[in-house]
Amino acid sequence: MKTIDRTDFDKIQPKMQANMKVLEFTLSDLHFHTAQELRSLIKNKDGKTISLRALQNILKELNDNIYGNGKHNKIIRKHGEKGNPMYRLENNTELAFPEVMFTNQDRVLITSLLKMIAVFDGGLPINKLLTNLKIKNSEIKDFFHGKIDIEYNQYIHKWISILYDSIVQKKVIEIEYREMESLEKSTLTVSPYLLKNFNNRWHLIGHIHKPFSFEWSIFSLDRIINIKSHTGSKSFREAKLEIINEYYDSVIGFYVPTQKSSEIPKYLNPSMLKPFDIKIKVLDQSTFYYIQTNPIHKSQQCDAKKQEISFRVIENPLLYSKLFSFGSKIKVIEPDFLSEKIIDDAHKVINIYKTK
Repeated sequence: MKTIDRTDFDKIQPKMQANMKVLEFTLSDLHFHTAQELRSLIKNKDGKTISLRALQNILKELNDNIYGNGKHNKIIRKHGEKGNPMYRLENNTELAFPEVMFTNQDRVLITSLLKMIAVFDGGLPINKLLTNLKIKNSEIKDFFHGKIDIEYNQYIHKWISILYDSIVQKKVIEIEYREMESLEKSTLTVSPYLLKNFNNRWHLIGHIHKPFSFEWSIFSLDRIINIKSHTGSKSFREAKLEIINEYYDSVIGFYVPTQKSSEIPKYLNPSMLKPFDIKIKVLDQSTFYYIQTNPIHKSQQCDAKKQEISFRVIENPLLYSKLFSFGSKIKVIEPDFLSEKIIDDAHKVINIYKTK
Protein backbone atom coordinates (compact mmCIF):
# COMPACT_ATOMS: atom_id res chain seq x y z
CA MET A 1 0.00 0.00 0.00
CA LYS A 2 1.40 3.39 -1.01
CA THR A 3 1.65 6.20 1.52
CA ILE A 4 -0.74 9.14 1.37
CA ASP A 5 0.70 12.08 -0.56
CA ARG A 6 0.20 15.18 1.60
CA THR A 7 1.68 17.69 -0.85
CA ASP A 8 -1.81 18.78 -2.02
CA PHE A 9 -3.19 19.36 1.47
CA ASP A 10 -2.64 23.11 1.14
CA LYS A 11 -5.24 23.16 -1.64
CA ILE A 12 -7.93 22.01 0.78
CA GLN A 13 -9.70 24.77 2.69
CA PRO A 14 -8.63 24.98 6.37
CA LYS A 15 -12.22 24.53 7.55
CA MET A 16 -12.60 21.37 5.46
CA GLN A 17 -9.29 20.04 6.80
CA ALA A 18 -10.43 20.70 10.37
CA ASN A 19 -13.71 18.87 9.77
CA MET A 20 -11.95 15.89 8.15
CA LYS A 21 -9.58 15.71 11.10
CA VAL A 22 -12.46 15.58 13.58
CA LEU A 23 -14.19 12.78 11.68
CA GLU A 24 -10.99 10.81 11.11
CA PHE A 25 -10.17 10.93 14.82
CA THR A 26 -13.54 9.37 15.63
CA LEU A 27 -13.39 6.78 12.85
CA SER A 28 -9.79 5.76 13.66
CA ASP A 29 -11.07 3.36 16.36
CA LEU A 30 -12.24 1.17 13.40
CA HIS A 31 -15.78 0.86 14.81
CA PHE A 32 -18.99 1.84 13.00
CA HIS A 33 -20.41 5.24 13.92
CA THR A 34 -23.83 6.51 12.93
CA ALA A 35 -24.26 9.54 10.70
CA GLN A 36 -26.16 11.22 13.52
CA GLU A 37 -23.20 10.69 15.88
CA LEU A 38 -20.72 12.09 13.33
CA ARG A 39 -22.96 15.05 12.47
CA SER A 40 -23.08 16.05 16.14
CA LEU A 41 -19.30 16.53 16.15
CA ILE A 42 -19.34 19.41 13.65
CA LYS A 43 -21.25 22.68 13.79
CA ASN A 44 -22.14 24.98 10.88
CA LYS A 45 -21.83 28.77 10.83
CA ASP A 46 -25.04 29.15 12.83
CA GLY A 47 -23.73 26.85 15.55
CA LYS A 48 -26.14 24.08 14.56
CA THR A 49 -25.33 20.46 13.79
CA ILE A 50 -24.38 19.99 10.13
CA SER A 51 -26.80 18.29 7.75
CA LEU A 52 -26.45 14.73 6.50
CA ARG A 53 -25.57 16.09 3.05
CA ALA A 54 -22.76 18.26 4.53
CA LEU A 55 -21.43 15.23 6.44
CA GLN A 56 -21.45 13.13 3.27
CA ASN A 57 -19.54 15.87 1.39
CA ILE A 58 -16.79 15.87 4.04
CA LEU A 59 -16.58 12.07 4.04
CA LYS A 60 -16.47 12.00 0.22
CA GLU A 61 -13.63 14.55 0.15
CA LEU A 62 -11.70 12.45 2.66
CA ASN A 63 -12.45 9.12 1.00
CA ASP A 64 -12.01 10.06 -2.68
CA ASN A 65 -9.36 12.78 -2.74
CA ILE A 66 -7.23 11.83 0.28
CA TYR A 67 -7.60 8.07 0.68
CA GLY A 68 -7.96 7.44 -3.07
CA ASN A 69 -11.05 5.29 -2.43
CA GLY A 70 -9.10 2.22 -1.37
CA LYS A 71 -5.68 3.17 -2.69
CA HIS A 72 -4.52 4.20 0.79
CA ASN A 73 -7.54 3.74 2.98
CA LYS A 74 -11.34 3.54 2.62
CA ILE A 75 -14.42 4.76 4.44
CA ILE A 76 -16.80 1.80 4.67
CA ARG A 77 -20.54 2.61 4.70
CA LYS A 78 -23.46 0.41 5.71
CA HIS A 79 -27.16 0.94 6.33
CA GLY A 80 -28.15 1.46 9.92
CA GLU A 81 -31.46 1.42 11.70
CA LYS A 82 -34.22 3.73 10.44
CA GLY A 83 -32.18 4.70 7.39
CA ASN A 84 -29.39 6.18 9.51
CA PRO A 85 -26.16 5.21 7.64
CA MET A 86 -23.07 4.09 9.55
CA TYR A 87 -19.42 4.60 8.73
CA ARG A 88 -16.03 3.22 9.75
CA LEU A 89 -12.44 3.25 8.48
CA GLU A 90 -10.85 0.26 6.80
CA ASN A 91 -7.53 0.78 8.65
CA ASN A 92 -5.82 3.24 10.98
CA THR A 93 -2.29 2.84 9.66
CA GLU A 94 -2.78 5.22 6.73
CA LEU A 95 -4.39 8.39 8.05
CA ALA A 96 -4.59 11.88 6.60
CA PHE A 97 -3.90 13.25 10.08
CA PRO A 98 -1.82 10.59 11.89
CA GLU A 99 -1.32 12.93 14.84
CA VAL A 100 -4.90 12.13 15.91
CA MET A 101 -3.59 8.76 17.11
CA PHE A 102 -0.88 10.29 19.33
CA THR A 103 -1.21 10.25 23.10
CA ASN A 104 0.48 12.81 25.33
CA GLN A 105 3.13 10.18 26.07
CA ASP A 106 3.71 9.74 22.33
CA ARG A 107 4.22 13.49 21.93
CA VAL A 108 6.78 13.58 24.77
CA LEU A 109 8.67 10.63 23.28
CA ILE A 110 8.65 12.08 19.77
CA THR A 111 9.87 15.46 21.04
CA SER A 112 12.68 13.71 22.92
CA LEU A 113 13.60 11.71 19.83
CA LEU A 114 13.71 14.83 17.65
CA LYS A 115 15.97 16.57 20.16
CA MET A 116 18.32 13.58 20.11
CA ILE A 117 18.33 13.46 16.31
CA ALA A 118 19.25 17.16 16.30
CA VAL A 119 22.58 16.26 17.89
CA PHE A 120 22.91 12.89 16.16
CA ASP A 121 26.51 12.13 15.19
CA GLY A 122 26.15 8.55 14.02
CA GLY A 123 26.34 6.96 17.44
CA LEU A 124 22.76 6.77 18.72
CA PRO A 125 20.64 3.59 18.65
CA ILE A 126 17.84 5.07 16.54
CA ASN A 127 16.24 1.67 15.85
CA LYS A 128 15.86 1.05 19.57
CA LEU A 129 14.39 4.50 20.06
CA LEU A 130 11.90 3.90 17.23
CA THR A 131 10.91 0.64 18.91
CA ASN A 132 10.36 2.49 22.19
CA LEU A 133 8.09 4.85 20.25
CA LYS A 134 6.16 1.80 18.97
CA ILE A 135 7.00 2.73 15.39
CA LYS A 136 7.05 -0.61 13.60
CA ASN A 137 6.82 0.49 9.99
CA SER A 138 9.62 -1.35 8.19
CA GLU A 139 9.86 1.50 5.68
CA ILE A 140 11.17 3.75 8.47
CA LYS A 141 13.55 1.25 10.03
CA ASP A 142 14.90 -0.05 6.75
CA PHE A 143 15.08 3.27 4.91
CA PHE A 144 18.88 3.54 5.23
CA HIS A 145 19.58 -0.20 5.17
CA GLY A 146 22.41 -0.96 2.79
CA LYS A 147 23.17 2.76 2.34
CA ILE A 148 24.67 3.82 5.68
CA ASP A 149 26.80 1.54 7.83
CA ILE A 150 27.11 2.72 11.44
CA GLU A 151 29.49 0.84 13.72
CA TYR A 152 27.58 -0.90 16.49
CA ASN A 153 28.45 0.15 20.05
CA GLN A 154 26.90 -2.12 22.66
CA TYR A 155 27.37 0.36 25.51
CA ILE A 156 25.58 3.17 23.71
CA HIS A 157 22.80 0.81 22.66
CA LYS A 158 22.45 -0.46 26.23
CA TRP A 159 22.60 2.72 28.31
CA ILE A 160 21.99 5.90 26.35
CA SER A 161 18.17 5.73 26.23
CA ILE A 162 17.97 5.07 29.98
CA LEU A 163 20.40 7.89 30.77
CA TYR A 164 18.70 10.33 28.41
CA ASP A 165 15.30 9.70 30.02
CA SER A 166 16.83 10.11 33.49
CA ILE A 167 18.39 13.44 32.51
CA VAL A 168 15.17 14.78 30.96
CA GLN A 169 13.01 13.62 33.87
CA LYS A 170 15.64 14.61 36.49
CA LYS A 171 15.72 11.16 38.07
CA VAL A 172 18.36 10.03 40.57
CA ILE A 173 19.84 6.71 39.46
CA GLU A 174 22.05 3.93 40.84
CA ILE A 175 25.07 3.14 38.65
CA GLU A 176 27.18 0.01 39.09
CA TYR A 177 30.55 1.15 37.79
CA ARG A 178 33.98 -0.36 37.13
CA GLU A 179 36.91 1.93 37.96
CA MET A 180 39.58 2.26 35.26
CA GLU A 181 42.71 1.79 37.40
CA SER A 182 41.64 -0.72 40.05
CA LEU A 183 38.90 -2.45 37.98
CA GLU A 184 36.92 -2.65 41.23
CA LYS A 185 33.14 -2.37 41.06
CA SER A 186 31.18 0.17 43.06
CA THR A 187 27.55 1.27 43.19
CA LEU A 188 27.07 5.03 43.02
CA THR A 189 23.98 7.18 43.53
CA VAL A 190 24.07 9.79 40.76
CA SER A 191 22.16 12.83 39.52
CA PRO A 192 22.78 12.69 35.74
CA TYR A 193 23.36 16.01 33.91
CA LEU A 194 24.89 15.62 30.44
CA LEU A 195 25.82 13.06 27.79
CA LYS A 196 28.98 14.00 25.91
CA ASN A 197 30.93 12.36 23.10
CA PHE A 198 34.69 12.45 22.61
CA ASN A 199 36.67 10.29 20.17
CA ASN A 200 33.59 8.13 19.54
CA ARG A 201 33.29 7.33 23.28
CA TRP A 202 30.23 8.50 25.16
CA HIS A 203 30.46 9.84 28.70
CA LEU A 204 27.96 10.82 31.37
CA ILE A 205 28.54 13.89 33.51
CA GLY A 206 26.74 13.77 36.85
CA HIS A 207 26.94 14.37 40.58
CA ILE A 208 27.71 11.48 42.97
CA HIS A 209 25.61 11.62 46.14
CA LYS A 210 28.10 10.93 48.87
CA PRO A 211 29.89 13.05 51.53
CA PHE A 212 32.65 15.32 50.20
CA SER A 213 31.93 14.40 46.57
CA PHE A 214 32.90 16.60 43.64
CA GLU A 215 30.51 19.05 42.06
CA TRP A 216 30.40 16.69 39.09
CA SER A 217 32.16 13.55 37.89
CA ILE A 218 32.73 11.81 34.54
CA PHE A 219 31.56 8.27 33.78
CA SER A 220 32.48 6.36 30.61
CA LEU A 221 29.49 4.44 29.29
CA ASP A 222 31.70 1.45 28.47
CA ARG A 223 32.54 1.02 32.17
CA ILE A 224 28.93 1.04 33.36
CA ILE A 225 27.80 -2.44 34.42
CA ASN A 226 24.22 -1.70 35.41
CA ILE A 227 21.77 1.18 35.90
CA LYS A 228 18.61 1.21 37.98
CA SER A 229 16.29 3.81 39.50
CA HIS A 230 17.15 5.15 42.94
CA THR A 231 14.51 4.10 45.48
CA GLY A 232 16.05 5.86 48.47
CA SER A 233 15.65 9.36 49.86
CA LYS A 234 18.11 11.24 47.63
CA SER A 235 16.63 14.12 45.62
CA PHE A 236 17.92 15.27 42.25
CA ARG A 237 20.75 17.76 42.65
CA GLU A 238 20.52 20.62 40.16
CA ALA A 239 23.57 21.84 38.22
CA LYS A 240 24.49 24.89 36.17
CA LEU A 241 25.10 23.28 32.79
CA GLU A 242 26.60 26.46 31.33
CA ILE A 243 29.38 26.26 33.96
CA ILE A 244 30.10 22.61 33.09
CA ASN A 245 30.21 23.33 29.36
CA GLU A 246 32.41 26.39 29.84
CA TYR A 247 34.74 24.39 32.07
CA TYR A 248 35.46 21.95 29.23
CA ASP A 249 35.63 24.60 26.50
CA SER A 250 39.42 24.75 26.78
CA VAL A 251 39.97 21.03 27.37
CA ILE A 252 40.66 18.24 24.88
CA GLY A 253 38.51 15.42 26.25
CA PHE A 254 37.55 15.64 29.92
CA TYR A 255 40.72 14.94 31.86
CA VAL A 256 41.96 17.98 33.80
CA PRO A 257 45.30 17.39 35.60
CA THR A 258 46.18 19.06 38.90
CA GLN A 259 49.47 19.81 40.64
CA LYS A 260 50.94 16.69 42.25
CA SER A 261 51.03 18.29 45.67
CA SER A 262 47.50 19.70 45.55
CA GLU A 263 44.10 18.13 46.10
CA ILE A 264 41.45 18.12 43.40
CA PRO A 265 38.97 20.91 44.28
CA LYS A 266 35.44 19.77 45.05
CA TYR A 267 33.90 22.88 43.48
CA LEU A 268 34.96 23.44 39.90
CA ASN A 269 35.00 26.69 37.97
CA PRO A 270 36.30 27.64 34.49
CA SER A 271 38.46 30.36 36.07
CA MET A 272 40.60 27.62 37.68
CA LEU A 273 41.90 26.48 34.29
CA LYS A 274 44.98 28.06 32.72
CA PRO A 275 44.87 27.50 28.95
CA PHE A 276 47.78 28.50 26.74
CA ASP A 277 48.21 29.27 23.05
CA ILE A 278 49.61 26.56 20.78
CA LYS A 279 50.83 26.98 17.24
CA ILE A 280 51.84 24.13 14.95
CA LYS A 281 53.27 24.03 11.45
CA VAL A 282 51.75 21.37 9.21
CA LEU A 283 54.38 19.97 6.85
CA ASP A 284 52.20 18.61 4.06
CA GLN A 285 49.02 19.82 2.40
CA SER A 286 46.92 16.69 2.90
CA THR A 287 47.52 16.68 6.65
CA PHE A 288 46.70 20.40 6.82
CA TYR A 289 43.41 19.75 5.05
CA TYR A 290 42.67 16.83 7.40
CA ILE A 291 43.25 18.92 10.54
CA GLN A 292 41.36 21.83 9.00
CA THR A 293 38.29 19.64 8.45
CA ASN A 294 38.77 17.54 11.63
CA PRO A 295 39.78 20.17 14.22
CA ILE A 296 42.10 19.32 17.08
CA HIS A 297 39.99 21.68 19.20
CA LYS A 298 37.02 23.96 18.56
CA SER A 299 39.17 27.08 19.24
CA GLN A 300 41.31 26.17 16.23
CA GLN A 301 42.30 28.88 13.73
CA CYS A 302 43.93 28.00 10.37
CA ASP A 303 46.37 29.99 8.24
CA ALA A 304 46.22 28.31 4.82
CA LYS A 305 49.09 30.33 3.34
CA LYS A 306 51.56 29.39 6.07
CA GLN A 307 49.93 26.01 6.75
CA GLU A 308 49.86 26.90 10.45
CA ILE A 309 47.19 26.00 12.97
CA SER A 310 46.62 27.75 16.31
CA PHE A 311 44.37 26.85 19.22
CA ARG A 312 44.06 27.52 22.95
CA VAL A 313 43.76 24.65 25.46
CA ILE A 314 45.06 23.47 28.81
CA GLU A 315 47.90 20.97 29.07
CA ASN A 316 46.77 17.39 29.52
CA PRO A 317 47.75 13.89 28.31
CA LEU A 318 45.17 13.90 25.50
CA LEU A 319 46.76 17.02 24.03
CA TYR A 320 50.12 15.23 23.76
CA SER A 321 48.50 12.06 22.39
CA LYS A 322 46.69 14.07 19.73
CA LEU A 323 49.80 15.94 18.58
CA PHE A 324 52.01 12.86 18.75
CA SER A 325 49.57 10.95 16.54
CA PHE A 326 50.51 13.18 13.57
CA GLY A 327 54.15 12.05 13.80
CA SER A 328 56.49 13.79 11.36
CA LYS A 329 53.61 15.55 9.58
CA ILE A 330 53.57 18.48 12.05
CA LYS A 331 56.02 20.60 14.03
CA VAL A 332 55.18 22.46 17.24
CA ILE A 333 56.22 26.10 16.87
CA GLU A 334 55.16 27.30 20.29
CA PRO A 335 55.32 27.02 23.25
CA ASP A 336 58.83 25.64 23.73
CA PHE A 337 57.96 23.29 26.60
CA LEU A 338 55.40 21.56 24.39
CA SER A 339 57.88 20.89 21.58
CA GLU A 340 60.39 19.63 24.16
CA LYS A 341 57.81 17.21 25.51
CA ILE A 342 57.09 15.90 22.00
CA ILE A 343 60.84 15.41 21.39
CA ASP A 344 61.21 13.58 24.71
CA ASP A 345 58.32 11.22 23.87
CA ALA A 346 59.78 10.59 20.41
CA HIS A 347 63.13 9.55 21.97
CA LYS A 348 61.31 7.15 24.29
CA VAL A 349 59.59 5.49 21.33
CA ILE A 350 62.92 5.21 19.48
CA ASN A 351 64.57 3.63 22.53
CA ILE A 352 61.82 0.99 22.72
CA TYR A 353 62.61 -0.19 19.18
CA LYS A 354 66.36 0.33 19.32
CA THR A 355 68.37 -2.87 18.98
CA LYS A 356 70.71 -3.48 21.90
